[in-house]
Amino acid sequence: MIKSKALVDFNNIILLALYVVSFLAFLRLSHWTMGFQGSIFSDPVVLTKFLMRITSFSVAFLYFFRYIRFINYYVRTPSLEMLLFLVVAFLSLTYTPDFVYSVFRLTEHIGFFVVSLVIVINLSRRTNNPNEVLAIGVRLILYGMGLLIGTVWLSVIFWPEYAFRHVIGEIEGLGGSILDMHTLAIISSIVYSINLNRLFSISDNNKLINLTLSAMMLVTIYLTHSRTALFVVLLTTIIILYRTRGVLLRLLLYVFLGIVIVVGTAMYSYDIMEYVLRGQSYEELFLLTERGRFWTILISDTLSDSPILGYGYQMLSHDGLLKNFNDFGYSISNAHNVFIQTFSGLGLIGFSLLSYHLLRVVISLRYVYRYAEAHEKNNIFELIIIFIICILASITQHGIVGMTTPIVPTYMMLIMLLTYLRLQLKVSMQAKLNKH
Repeated sequence: MIKSKALVDFNNIILLALYVVSFLAFLRLSHWTMGFQGSIFSDPVVLTKFLMRITSFSVAFLYFFRYIRFINYYVRTPSLEMLLFLVVAFLSLTYTPDFVYSVFRLTEHIGFFVVSLVIVINLSRRTNNPNEVLAIGVRLILYGMGLLIGTVWLSVIFWPEYAFRHVIGEIEGLGGSILDMHTLAIISSIVYSINLNRLFSISDNNKLINLTLSAMMLVTIYLTHSRTALFVVLLTTIIILYRTRGVLLRLLLYVFLGIVIVVGTAMYSYDIMEYVLRGQSYEELFLLTERGRFWTILISDTLSDSPILGYGYQMLSHDGLLKNFNDFGYSISNAHNVFIQTFSGLGLIGFSLLSYHLLRVVISLRYVYRYAEAHEKNNIFELIIIFIICILASITQHGIVGMTTPIVPTYMMLIMLLTYLRLQLKVSMQAKLNKH
């Protein structure tokens, strides 16, 4: 357990509370008040969400101006590349067909960028221990996600008629009006992976809590019927087991996992296939529920119409947010892929900037993990796990800069923490070289 004056400081209490509470703004609770009636001010729940987010951003910007003299020290690789991406997004407002929507999404992304920035600045100014700042930052992410997931579970217990919805056919899935089921599954997979890692960590003594939370997150993911999250937890489980200390323990864990998979497949093969296919054919599954088809058309149309600049931030066509697919008989308002959405919205310029930013994140993660002290590597490994999940979510769902979900503030906090760690490590290594 970390005990630090950084947690007691009044400014930190305000900022940390706002960060955690701001996650509640992602709850889709307007259904409980008979739905959205056409105006923010006509639905008290939507109004509450709107005011909650505006309050968080306003307080963050006040601190931003207070800390303006420190900004150059904290906005470096990889947060600098994200800032450049947001600047290009801002310039696209001059030609976007849906100015209001582009401004709304850009404001949210800039807002969480600033929120994460001022929190990391505020924490790091009150402790000289980078590992402590990192641990607090990851804990904040978990607190925010825990607040969301806990609210969903409370609604399942006390208001089940609003907590469940039909996903495919007669299958009930957790999510819907409370929180989008795919987003709920992804944030649950983050909580699962972090706690699973801590379960096998020598330095963490809360084994029972880690085991309980991991199991609860698996149940939540199962109820969402999210195939992306299922793939994520399998991948992160393998990565975490591979990193587990001790060859014998690792071997036993792999054998146990193999037995569970073989026995489970043998006993419940039909149920497993139904869970994965959800009434679709194998062809539809491999095309990612027709995503493959409209991704191809989106890329082709953007290359023909506006390959360099795109249509405007988060836009999919010259008509704005909606993209019509006459051959399919439907329209979409989100590509369900951050990279293709970015290419459509900001063209090759925006796509290249985002790709370069991700490259710098990977290089920075490798750098800090390689040169950090042994006792710091476990916390940095948790950053790597969060990064992997955020990127996987960005391939099939709303991710790091797409339609705003809890992945956005999580990713912004990640890159701010990584920027700070990278710089601190470089300063520390330089100091050691100067001594010699």
